[in-house]
Amino acid sequence: YSDYNFSYYLGWCLQPSTDYTVTISPGMADPYGNLTTAGRTVNFRTARLEPLAYFNASGNVGTYNAYTETVLYLTTRNVEAVNLSLYRLPLQKFAEMTGPNSYDAVQNYRPQSSDLLRDWNVSVLHDLNQTFLTKVLVASDVGGALDPGVYYLVLRAPGLADSYQLLVVSGANLTLKTSLTGALVWATDLNSGQPLANLPITIYSQNFSRLAEGQT
Repeated sequence: YSDYNFSYYLGWCLQPSTDYTVTISPGMADPYGNLTTAGRTVNFRTARLEPLAYFNASGNVGTYNAYTETVLYLTTRNVEAVNLSLYRLPLQKFAEMTGPNSYDAVQNYRPQSSDLLRDWNVSVLHDLNQTFLTKVLVASDVGGALDPGVYYLVLRAPGLADSYQLLVVSGANLTLKTSLTGALVWATDLNSGQPLANLPITIYSQNFSRLAEGQT
């Protein structure tokens, strides 16, 4: 109850897409014994939950093994289908989109049509107000692995803002140790676990300035 505007608030946990009836009976009394003489019945239906669609990932950048099927998962709700567009991403753009000014770089990035590798629609399970997880094969409709490289994947769904995922596909695992004056890179094959010989290595700063290069 509020003394400011003489109102009474009643609230509870409302379920989505549900019909409710609130009945206010007559006979409520104030501290002085005055009684209300009229009641009221209010009928209403709550709205459905807002639609959502996003990559089920820990961040906007993911690493993927070039020896295994390239797979992502989508989380959706109150959405029947999504559109995905896969682009090859230049290394310079990847550095900008993960560097100190990544927010501006992402907002301003417009992929080139010549970099488009695949554009397809994905039907997802849908039931009112239920959340679903959908497996997505990225390389093709039948699966497979993307070639080693860096990719930009865009997710579009009706009524929702576009979202993206950066994919780094590689068959190598790098362990990096640094000192004030140098760096040691240990490269191994993700399939065999064996060291990779004669692998060219370039080390960049966070502003994508080349610091050093060599080979294993």
